[in-house]
Amino acid sequence: MTDEDTLSEENFNALKISDAYAFAMACHAGDLYAEGHPYIWHVLDVARRLRPVGARYEIVGVLHDTVEHELATLKEVEKYFGTEIRKGVAAMSKFKGDRYFKDYMPRVMANDIARVVKYADATDNLGRTILIEDPERREKKRAKFSRVRRELEPLLSEEVVTTISSFRLPVF
Repeated sequence: MTDEDTLSEENFNALKISDAYAFAMACHAGDLYAEGHPYIWHVLDVARRLRPVGARYEIVGVLHDTVEHELATLKEVEKYFGTEIRKGVAAMSKFKGDRYFKDYMPRVMANDIARVVKYADATDNLGRTILIEDPERREKKRAKFSRVRRELEPLLSEEVVTTISSFRLPVF
């Protein structure tokens, strides 16, 4: 009998979520956005948007940039979080040579978890564009993340779109 056999699904999910947060925090320690704020803030905000949707979405959300930023491997993700999570993280990872809308987005759209996580990611990134001082860069990012949301929205339930979109960043 394993620990998994003795834990309720809810408690098992809580442990896996906790492990994912710790893993992401270790991976992103010291990473900063170009604007100077800690990168982990984005990861945490994406995960919080996904919490009401379900544990596997929240876990992929908190891990979504670990492989793309070359802070972890897909093998490590699978070892600690399982095949389904690895597949979600792999779909969310833009690899060297990928063209964003030709290679990367079709991979995202083909994975049930990644579609939802990418919508949360794009929504959060769109909100963060207000922090970009350079107007040309800000507008380019706004256009990109708006397009991502437009492409994904028809593939998601209205409830998921509303849940993700209604999350508001704290005002400091």
